[in-house]
Amino acid sequence: MALRLHRTLSTSHRDRDWLDYVIVNGGRYVGRLYEDRHSRPASRWFWAITIYVNPQLGITTSGRAPSLEQAKAQFLTNWRKYCGEPAST
Repeated sequence: MALRLHRTLSTSHRDRDWLDYVIVNGGRYVGRLYEDRHSRPASRWFWAITIYVNPQLGITTSGRAPSLEQAKAQFLTNWRKYCGEPAST
């Protein structure tokens, strides 16, 4: 099943322009990506797999990246490990 990115709706007027997404797989929330404007540029984007992942599998479930595209790629790499899919070429 394909992953989809949905923009979250902020309830705070101050945060409406901040980029914050949930990752959905088949109607189930499985992750999150958001911009942390208070962090260093090298770690501006936070990503996380938000469902339970057995720690014994050795899968990274969160991290930081300098761009949204890099954060999405890191999430996808670890999501594929979780799903048992081969890495893309």
